[in-house]
Amino acid sequence: MALQKTAYPYAHGPDYSRLFSWGLSLKNFSDLYLASGIGAHDAGGTIQFPGDAVAQTRFILQQIPGLLAEAGYGVGDIVRVEYTFTREVPRDSFPAIFAVMAEFLAAERIKPTAGTLRVVEALAFDNQLVEYEFWAAR
Repeated sequence: MALQKTAYPYAHGPDYSRLFSWGLSLKNFSDLYLASGIGAHDAGGTIQFPGDAVAQTRFILQQIPGLLAEAGYGVGDIVRVEYTFTREVPRDSFPAIFAVMAEFLAAERIKPTAGTLRVVEALAFDNQLVEYEFWAAR
């Protein structure tokens, strides 16, 4: 039986449906895949686009379809996204970051839930401004 996803709006919150679902019911799934600590680094650990959280986000999202495919998943299987930003990411860049994420998810009829947006002092690599975690189910 195939995964069934049902999105649930939250009447007391703003409409972010282009970006995420407030609530998401999952039925008939047998596998859960977690991709965590995904940053804008190359294979050697060098962070790409230092100082630019939007470009780092775009770089990460370009890698995600391949990462998911290696595990047998696709973008449509993403059910949750966790966001972690450093304090160096200016709040006025949040809308641009979310626009990049919305563009990435534009083709998905049912958006994943958005997990917690954390703001931390630092991440694992120098110049790393953002890090994402993706949960996928099938």
